[in-house]
Amino acid sequence: MGAGDPSAYRDKAARKEPVILFVGPVHGHEVEGLTGLVNLIEILETGRDLRGRDQAAVQRLARQCRLWIIPEGNPDGTARFEPRALEGMSGDDLRFWGQGTWSDGTFCGWPESKRQHPMAGANVGFLGCYFNDRGVNPMHDEFFDPMGPEAPAILKVARQAAPDLAVSLHSHESTPALLRPAYLPLETQEAVRELAQACYDLLAKRGLPHAQPFTPAPESGRRPAAFNLASALYHVSGARSFTFECPHGLADESSCRVNLEQILDIQLALYEAMMRFELNKKPQHR
Repeated sequence: MGAGDPSAYRDKAARKEPVILFVGPVHGHEVEGLTGLVNLIEILETGRDLRGRDQAAVQRLARQCRLWIIPEGNPDGTARFEPRALEGMSGDDLRFWGQGTWSDGTFCGWPESKRQHPMAGANVGFLGCYFNDRGVNPMHDEFFDPMGPEAPAILKVARQAAPDLAVSLHSHESTPALLRPAYLPLETQEAVRELAQACYDLLAKRGLPHAQPFTPAPESGRRPAAFNLASALYHVSGARSFTFECPHGLADESSCRVNLEQILDIQLALYEAMMRFELNKKPQHR
């Protein structure tokens, strides 16, 4: 951009195939994205997901794209996660496995768990799966002077791939949501909002829960939004980058109640919406 010519980095307009980057969970307990991406790989190879269901339509879309897939963004955290998934468990289980505990046994919680970084020292009890073994949260590493290996490795892939679209896959208690990407130009945010609407329309058509599209906005105020991994993905590659939050399927009354089958369907619907969105932007695919 300093040269006044984005094609000095990569001539994205000349591509015949859109390039999409999928970044698997950088929080080790948020395994829903990992499950989705492993199923996507199976679909690419066989045309069926790991349930044996026909996904030929998704496979056809994928064959018109170039996909870069990082199934796992925080191996340390996932190795520390003992349950297979949080589906059917409680909010306290989420807080324990996600953010961990202080040395007195109380939950670190959110966002308090982000106020000490890295999460290391005598006041830390169980190290939650948010973090790598050094206590670094890859979503909020010091990107100009990294403390852990995960974020730099992910950003290196993004620079090499120069994706048109990139997603960082996360999970939470609420309905599926594409979050407003912070520190991106308003027109790029608007494009992600358009994708969000298309994804939500697809989820609604399939009887799955979803949030409402965000409103694009500039960063402002005394406490502006955090510059996180999704922000950094844009700034190293120019990708329309965003964070997707999938429900865990917790049993709490206030949580979005979905089962494992629905969680996989939500993930696959997102990937399908992303591929359709980018293919529609290529003249030869319209």
